[in-house]
Formats: sequence, C-alpha cells, structure tokens
Amino acid sequence: ILINTENKIIQKNKNQIPYDEIKKLKSENEIKEYTSIFCNNYKESKQNTFYPIVQLLFNSLGLKSINSRYGVNYERWDSIIFHNKKIVPIEIKSPTEEFHVNIKSIRQALENKIVLLSRYPNHADLDYTSLVVGYNKPNNRSDIVKLIIDIEKTYNFKIGIIDFYTLTFSVFASINKSKSIKINQILNLKGFLEI
Repeated sequence: ILINTENKIIQKNKNQIPYDEIKKLKSENEIKEYTSIFCNNYKESKQNTFYPIVQLLFNSLGLKSINSRYGVNYERWDSIIFHNKKIVPIEIKSPTEEFHVNIKSIRQALENKIVLLSRYPNHADLDYTSLVVGYNKPNNRSDIVKLIIDIEKTYNFKIGIIDFYTLTFSVFASINKSKSIKINQILNLKGFLEI
C-alpha cells in the first residue's frame, strides 16, 4: 500500500496506476510529489515487479508495450514497443539489478537493435530508438552521452534513456492533463528523456 504524507492511501495494488487520484492533483508540484511517492514504492523491486509496471506505464502513454517471457533467450530484449508495425526494443534494469543506468545497459540496448535488425528486419526502423529504462539516471552522464554519440556515429542507431521517475511523471502529467508527452519524443529519443 502506498500512502502519502497525510496518511491517505493512494495505491492499493502495486501494479496499477491510480488514475482517479492522479486526476484530482491540482498542480505540477503535487504531481511531482505524488510521482516521488509512487516511485519510492518501487526502489527495491525485482524484475517480476518492475518490468510489469514499466510495461503498464508505456501502455498508459498510448505505446503498446509487450514484455518478453522470462527465460526465452531468443527474445533478447526485456520488452518492446510495437508501433506502426515497427519494434522499439527496451532494455529494462530493475533497481535490484542496477540502481543507476550504466554503460552495460547502453551496450545491451545496442545489442538489442542489432538483434532486431538481424532477426526481424521488416519490423526494424533505423529512425526509431533502442531504449534503456532504469530506476535512476546514471551517476556519470558524460560517459553515457559519449557512448551514445559514438554508437550513432558508428552504427547510425539512436539510444534513448528514460529513468523511472521521468517515465512515471510523464504518464501522471498526461493523465492529469497538465502536460502531455508526444509519442515521437520516445520513439525517436536520443540521449535522456527530459521533462
């Protein structure tokens, strides 16, 4: 159960988005505070809890997301966004795997794009990104940014990074209608999603 500062229950089921409560929030600061409380509830979650909530958040933005089945090795990525018959691979890192997005996650996102092009060329689009979703932004952003630039120069692939707070805030602000994120911001993301 997720409780706010006034001890009011705001989330009963951990893998649901509390739409009615979010719609009642009155300012961007309230949405930010609510987002922080929601995200804090997942800071020690494992793959079996974290991956489904990431999928649900993407679906709530209108991006059809499908998680790979556990243990199915030919599905290299952790999840995909399926949009206009094209696939955007997603590398997800739960906080118990990696608390911060790191270089290894970026390399895995690169591998995901290569595997996508190799196995499913009809569903690959070079304009679309390969995403990394992790609990926190990386400790050293400059190394990550340099690697993303190198990958684009070498392979012509975009790598996009979304931390859990930014993804959640984007969804909550969209539900609340205080801000909306354009789907193309995610599909064509290079570097960090900023809000």
